This record gives sequence, structure tokens and C-alpha cells, in this order.
Amino acid sequence: MTWTVERVGFAPVKGTRHLAYPAITLGTGGPVGDRRFCLVDPGRGRALRTVQNPELVAVRADWTDPVLSCRFPDHTVISAPVALTDDQVSFDYWGRTATGQVVAGPWAGAFGRYLGADLLLVACPPGDVVFGEAVTVVTRTSIDNLAARLGTPIDPARWRATVVIDDSTDAARTPEPDWIGRSVQIGGATISITAPVARCAVIDICPETGSRDGALLKVLRRSAPRDELYGDPIFGVQATVARPGPVLVGDRAELLP
Repeated sequence: MTWTVERVGFAPVKGTRHLAYPAITLGTGGPVGDRRFCLVDPGRGRALRTVQNPELVAVRADWTDPVLSCRFPDHTVISAPVALTDDQVSFDYWGRTATGQVVAGPWAGAFGRYLGADLLLVACPPGDVVFGEAVTVVTRTSIDNLAARLGTPIDPARWRATVVIDDSTDAARTPEPDWIGRSVQIGGATISITAPVARCAVIDICPETGSRDGALLKVLRRSAPRDELYGDPIFGVQATVARPGPVLVGDRAELLP
């Protein structure tokens, strides 16, 4: 078996562009820095949903503690050290209550002007605004097989996966659904695979412009098994972190016995 890490990434502000990094650190709560911040609509009392606000994907957010920088499509950059207020806010996140600390500074106003809404930027505990487990994994073979059915290459960023594993040179590869209940060592970390990932219309959003430009979900619905709970097509797997550690592009990945 010869597997390698092809891509690692996350989005520091939930819903913004999923960035590729040369390396990430997997902590007990998932990738360090992943979805550290969340935009909340205080009038509705809920987190902004990417599928309903695809324009968020066009915003690039970079987080190097303590500085958060957000670049908007008009090239405006909002960058400053983050200052947390004493205000706690509870909000709905896909049917469950999440709680975070309101962030002071210019970001909420900038996102509000961009989206035309009154918003709060909230700092969240690791893994708190994640729909499922904190780590997701897809493989190069699965992406390429689906791309063949679609008739066009698929940017791996569409899956917004923590890790993309290149298993294309492994003739005896084990499909991702067969990983459930097992562990995968990726670089200096080990993850425990718990379930498949149910997919929604976010995969049809261009990962750079935020425009709806794809028919990927339609193809996936015709060819993939369905999630038992939600009925959505599944693609890739989700996992918890069993042993924290660094993961670099090019690292070895191995399905453990």
C-alpha cells in the first residue's frame, strides 16, 4: 500500500474559502484553527449557513493567532489582532445550540456590508460548529471515479475535506466506506473513522468564486449510497482524532489493522 497526503486544509471562518496549507496540526478537537470563527445572524439566532450564503466562499480568511485577515472579492482586506469581548452568545447550529464569544473589531461590519445583513463574528470552541466529526477525508481515486462520470475534473477543494489522500497507485485500495470502525495514520496523527459524510449542495459551489456552477450533487445522487439518517448521498468519511499530531502534504497515510 502506498498512500500519501495530497492536500490538507480548512477554513478559519466557517463558510469562507477552504484553504490548502502545506501542513496542519490535528488537535483533539480537530484541525487547529479550523472554523475558529463563525458568523451569526443575531436576529434569527442562528449561524450563517454556507448553502444559503454561497458568497461566503469567495472570501479568503487567514488566521495566524492573534491576527485574522479577511480578503473580500473587491480586494478589500480587513486585518487586525482579534480581541474577544465578555459577551457570550448562544445560537442555533443546524438544530443544536452552540455558544461562542463575540469578537470585537471590524470583521462583523465588513461581512455584514458584503452580505447585506446585521451579523456578529463569534469565536467558537474547537469542533463546535461542525456538522458531524471534526475531520473529513476523501481519496484521489474516489474523486477521479466521480469525475469520470461527471465528464470533467473535480477540484478537491469542493469537498472542503480536512485531508485528501492520494491512493491512486494502490491497486488493492480499500474503499472509504470499508474504513469505518478502523483507524488511519496520517503523518504524525492517527484518526478513527466513524461514519460516511452526507453531502449537500455546497459541493456545487465554486470553491473560489462562491457561484453555483456545478452539477456534482446531481451526479452523486445517481451513483452514491444514501445516508441512512438524512437521505443525502455520501462521499468520503469523517473521523475523530485518536492521536494528535502534525500532517504535512506528502506525508505517508496508512489504514491500520
